[in-house]
Amino acid sequence: MNFDLKFCPFFFIIYVAIVFIIISNINTSISNMQNLSSPLSETTRIEVNVSEFARGEVAVKLRHDNTLLVHALHLDQFACRP
Repeated sequence: MNFDLKFCPFFFIIYVAIVFIIISNINTSISNMQNLSSPLSETTRIEVNVSEFARGEVAVKLRHDNTLLVHALHLDQFACRP
């Protein structure tokens, strides 16, 4: 079963979250090597163009316990179709 990404913003959000986790882990590793004591909780907003019909913003927050909080804001609603 194949899903077309342009009809399913949810899968794109998951992809963005995974990329953010990888980048955050790299940044955390660099910070730990430099012995920085800054808090790990940051919020990053990413503008998303899922297709020409869907546009929105994803808010990604890395918490102190290294869990990730992702909010999809103002995304057009599409049904995921096979």
